Amino acid sequence: MNKITGLLVTLVIAIIAFSVGIIAIGFYLSPQDPLSPADAIVVISGGETFTRTTRGIDLYLDGYAPLLIFSGDALDPDSISNAEAMEKIALEEYDIPAGNIITEKASTSTYENAINLQSVFTKLDINSIILVTSPYHQRRSKMTFQHVMGPDFTIINQSATDEFWRKIAWWQNDRAVYLTLSELWKIIYIDVTGEYQ
Repeated sequence: MNKITGLLVTLVIAIIAFSVGIIAIGFYLSPQDPLSPADAIVVISGGETFTRTTRGIDLYLDGYAPLLIFSGDALDPDSISNAEAMEKIALEEYDIPAGNIITEKASTSTYENAINLQSVFTKLDINSIILVTSPYHQRRSKMTFQHVMGPDFTIINQSATDEFWRKIAWWQNDRAVYLTLSELWKIIYIDVTGEYQ
């Protein structure tokens, strides 16, 4: 093999490795678990809250849990919380009984979602949840909830869809690139410092 051929082979291998690595990032950020029944379905607000909400409602209607928990405050202090907005969708558009819905209205971060729900889980003897969020946010959300709830608490990952972000094509628009790099940075920060956000 001459030098030019060797360089070409090396270049092709490098391009393939880079491409596989880029695609792997999407799968890393968005773990999905096989569905099984749980004590509750937890939907945390954030990007594309409506699609997160309807995904959680669909899982509830499919019988995966008897309880829906909506968590999150609003960025605008003059508006209702995201949890209340999600509850309104469940009540008014899907006729879900109010007694099967719990709202947590104060959280402004993923860490606060977990901390503020910990007492709810303890009070209601909830030991397993289906955790619903956007796909790029799924890994960090599970890491955070597992850290707060402990290793024996069961968390089933189930993402909602996202208008901009796809695990096999996240690099194709600026918003998705920003979301991906932001989540990677936050996960690295947790790994390095042990501090959750």
